[in-house]
Amino acid sequence: MRKIAALALFILSLCVVAIPQSQPVAPPPKPADSGPTLEVTMRFVEDKLNEVGPVSYSATWQNHADNTSGSNQFTVAATAVEADAGGCKIAYHWRSVRDGQTTRDSDYWFMLNAVREVVVRSGDDHLKKVNEDAGQKQVEAHVAPPHWVVVLRRGGRSENSFVFTDELMANRVARALTHAVDLCGGGKKEDPF
Repeated sequence: MRKIAALALFILSLCVVAIPQSQPVAPPPKPADSGPTLEVTMRFVEDKLNEVGPVSYSATWQNHADNTSGSNQFTVAATAVEADAGGCKIAYHWRSVRDGQTTRDSDYWFMLNAVREVVVRSGDDHLKKVNEDAGQKQVEAHVAPPHWVVVLRRGGRSENSFVFTDELMANRVARALTHAVDLCGGGKKEDPF
């Protein structure tokens, strides 16, 4: 019994001696200043999207499969944009008109943490992608005047888009949206398997 008590006392003394010798773990380093806060970024996005107003353009198209062609007149607008930093959410009203007929007139919203990618496309490239997604690869379209589309891709074919007449501003807003997506935990996710 004395041997067991002595052994227990010896092991306990090793533990007591070992504890003070362990080095405290330093806290992780603070991240470097990586840009504006989410609040500032969201206010910029909201202001710039609300400044755009309606964008009107024509699209001429040609279907190479059946050799038909034509043109359409479009007016699109994202209005009443609200960028909620606390909820990492953007809400807006979208209205689109084609050849004088309203095709969409609805409220939309999306969560920034669901956004996987933010891209800027020219109007021509955007119509090409829309036609491809609709199974119409044989349709070639061109827009006038030129415009740029900021696309927030969420997953699959789910996306939201905003149209700009100024390429510089489209790229600035895209960078701000990318920053907001990062701050809200969105962006491309690596598949661990």
